[in-house]
Amino acid sequence: MLTKSWTLIRHVFGITSVIFIMLPHSAKAQEVNNEIGLFFNQATYQCMLTQQAIKDYMLLGVEVDVAETSVEMDESIKAFENMLKDFKKKELSESLKSAMEKLDQDWQKTKPFLTKKATKYGGEQLLVRNVELYKSCSQFVETVAQGISSRHKNMLMATAKQRILAQQMALYYTAYTWGFRDPQIEDALSKFNKEFHVGVILLGKNSTNVADINNATKKIKSHWIYAKTGMSKYHEKQFVPHLVASSMGSIVRELNKIVGLYQDLIDRGV
Repeated sequence: MLTKSWTLIRHVFGITSVIFIMLPHSAKAQEVNNEIGLFFNQATYQCMLTQQAIKDYMLLGVEVDVAETSVEMDESIKAFENMLKDFKKKELSESLKSAMEKLDQDWQKTKPFLTKKATKYGGEQLLVRNVELYKSCSQFVETVAQGISSRHKNMLMATAKQRILAQQMALYYTAYTWGFRDPQIEDALSKFNKEFHVGVILLGKNSTNVADINNATKKIKSHWIYAKTGMSKYHEKQFVPHLVASSMGSIVRELNKIVGLYQDLIDRGV
């Protein structure tokens, strides 16, 4: 069904430096540099929102928690666009402006499908369009990341990447549940699963000794057990999209806390 686009999809899935964060409403270029952790957090969080919104569309397609899912998708779309408006008010470098404009263009091509009733055709189109959208999100995030110089940079990036992986796993698992059974979707699920598991191990090895980070990491490990168990049955055609989406949502909330803590360490120059 999606064969023509999967060569590009496989290339996009190879991107390894995707992450997430938040920017003040009015900041000059110098202020952006002084709060690069905050900027990076917002840019990567915005990227995660794109995957969350498309995941919600898939959940609506399989009629899971329709009322709650509809609210989350609407809020994700609004949050993404509000962040984009804030970015456009900043005095950014030419490379950041270019990356942001490409992101905006790809979002405008994707959004119309998100705002319509969930259908198989719409789901197929979103899976295809998500390739370019995710690629442009990643490029914007990578461009922001170039401004970070901190010993906490790698952990910040790894933690932020976990956020997007969590939503991507829920997205493609739900798409598979809905009937999108292309082998490439299974390959993507397997890849995301392995990357996320490695990321969980990495989070457990952090050397900051920050109690809040350690506590959040323990909760993530617990939620990951539930999610992984639920996803492991899809080969047997046993689907639990509610459990997977709920567990991944809990994981993302804990990851948001950790990203915020690393952001604070970076912006305070610790």
